[in-house]
Amino acid sequence: MKEYMVVIFDLGRVILDFDPRDVTRPLTRISGKPEKQVCDVVFGGSLESLYDRGKITSRDFHERVIRCLNVDMTFEQFRQFWTEIFTVKQEVCDIIQAVRDRHKLLLLSNTNEMHFEYAFDRFDVLRLFDDYVLSYRVGERKPHPTIYAAALEKAGCAPGDCVYVDDMEEYVAAARQFRMQALVFRDARQLEKSLRRLSVLD
Repeated sequence: MKEYMVVIFDLGRVILDFDPRDVTRPLTRISGKPEKQVCDVVFGGSLESLYDRGKITSRDFHERVIRCLNVDMTFEQFRQFWTEIFTVKQEVCDIIQAVRDRHKLLLLSNTNEMHFEYAFDRFDVLRLFDDYVLSYRVGERKPHPTIYAAALEKAGCAPGDCVYVDDMEEYVAAARQFRMQALVFRDARQLEKSLRRLSVLD
């Protein structure tokens, strides 16, 4: 049985759950605009992509959103709406703790500065990782090849020695193009079974 050296996890909807409506609903209430319009401004256009890729700062993102929605909101108020949306998946955290006993751990995520800093401060599971490959630091989001190449550089081993876990089939397919062993995440039970099959877990 092949022995894998590095296990790479996605963050959103694998380790942490979130609902974008926890952002759009209060902004809808404050702005008086339709929720679809708010969603399009915050998540559906170029702003989130620019922010996730680190092309604009957190304060730039805040200023552009409130200008588009024509609302009066301080940066601190906006940051609260933007960040307090996450819940941790404890069963996945337990799996990560078990994987850490035998393997190097990397986090590979499409995320932004405010979300990652909030999550890192509040969820201890993120401190179990040996390194972090984050879109806002790399300058590209999955499935762009640049971010996978950055992850493999951090891994420090051949692609075939890595196991990658993501809930998005498109991102799993991109990882397989790099010859990583990549798994589509469905739930903790399925993940544990798959990792046992690969002998990542006993």
